[in-house]
Amino acid sequence: MYYFAKLLQAGGIGSLMIGLILGLTGDMAAQYYYFFAGIGIFWVGYVIERKLGR
Repeated sequence: MYYFAKLLQAGGIGSLMIGLILGLTGDMAAQYYYFFAGIGIFWVGYVIERKLGR
């Protein structure tokens, strides 16, 4: 479960990076979508990791 939480955190960071690239190309709506989705995914992974106590 620990590795699943880390995978979610990595996916969240990846989503933020995709949002940054889309924002640089001018697609602001997609940038916000990926930004908030990335924060949510990272947060879920963080909560799972905290519950495991590692």
